[in-house]
Amino acid sequence: MKNEKRKDTRFDYAIRIRIANADFMMEEFTKNISKGGMFLKTTSPYPALNSEIKLTIFFPEGLGEVKTIGRVVYIIEEEEAARRKLDPGIGIQFLVADDVKKLEDLIFKLSLIRARQVTERFKRKIHNLASKCPGG
Repeated sequence: MKNEKRKDTRFDYAIRIRIANADFMMEEFTKNISKGGMFLKTTSPYPALNSEIKLTIFFPEGLGEVKTIGRVVYIIEEEEAARRKLDPGIGIQFLVADDVKKLEDLIFKLSLIRARQVTERFKRKIHNLASKCPGG
């Protein structure tokens, strides 16, 4: 949410998530994630506020998956999102301390991979531009 002080750095990565509890299951993609929680941009039916949920986080780039427990800590409904110019969805806090370090490591590794990908794209663009210059 805008102008909110966050304890953990959020990364805007779309990571596939499976959410389940006794009577609910959905799959979505994160809008952002940190070692402490994540935001899912969604208008789909979702778990109730303060409900505990089982999460499976499927990290891309062959980094594996993490199964953990979370809690829905806020909900931004469509009407509120439109009024406040935010994305609708749910904020989830991770509850299992042992999983936080694993999540932090995987987010860091994913950040390194994404940074390398951006660097490689940039190098290719520079190479292509240089090859179009006279004498390049």
